[in-house]
Amino acid sequence: EAYELMNALPFEVGNHYGPDFGKVIREGYGALKARAEQGLADAKAIGDADKERYYTAAIIVADAAIAFIRRYADFTEAEAGRCEDEARAAQLREAAAIMRKIATRQADSFKEAMQLLWLSFIMINIPGGNAESLSRFDQYLYPFFKHDIDNGIISREEAKEYISDLWIKVNEPKMRTVISMTLAGTTPDGKPGENELTSLCLEVLRDIRTPFPNTGVRVRHDTPEWVYDDIVKTLECGVGQPMIINDDHWIPAFTGLGYALED
Repeated sequence: EAYELMNALPFEVGNHYGPDFGKVIREGYGALKARAEQGLADAKAIGDADKERYYTAAIIVADAAIAFIRRYADFTEAEAGRCEDEARAAQLREAAAIMRKIATRQADSFKEAMQLLWLSFIMINIPGGNAESLSRFDQYLYPFFKHDIDNGIISREEAKEYISDLWIKVNEPKMRTVISMTLAGTTPDGKPGENELTSLCLEVLRDIRTPFPNTGVRVRHDTPEWVYDDIVKTLECGVGQPMIINDDHWIPAFTGLGYALED
């Protein structure tokens, strides 16, 4: 019955999303809920019924996201209790502890950020939507990657394993929709966006060679040579990716249509 109700919703409810995962990872669902609660109070104060409905809905969604993640934590902890392999049980207990934290709080490490990203992505796919995007993956995850690499919290190979896991998961049968990802390109303040995570993602794409995420790399007049080298090496694998998107043409095209430059 619930699935039939979701299918009765308009097309745009579950399709063609480019979510701001970076905001969720940096702030957490608890902070987003608090912001909605303040918005609701402000809306009530001025008698704006439309905003009241919007912020009420936002609070419901935040509560649902928090409950969803906590259910995963409960399940994972129970699995750890049944697991006879102690190394695997320890992994499950760690995962459960991370989920209990990120149910309401922001991520503080690459591992936590990846877990919060994945759980949020699952939620977006619950309505059976299509054409969902992992958005600008190497931009919002790079600060976590850089911090953990520089401080010896994680190795490049361990980070690569988690990204490879993501590539494999989005190609499981129940997740198989059109899933995209954007790398490199221009930052909102106009600077080049390529970084070590850009290269690592293309390396994963060469290793895994799956259809999704359908990966695009944004280039511009000052894109360094190593980015083009990575693009060519990846295309040579025969996976048909990445798409190559020219910011020097596309950004003026969008600003010409009235979009803000930072967007």
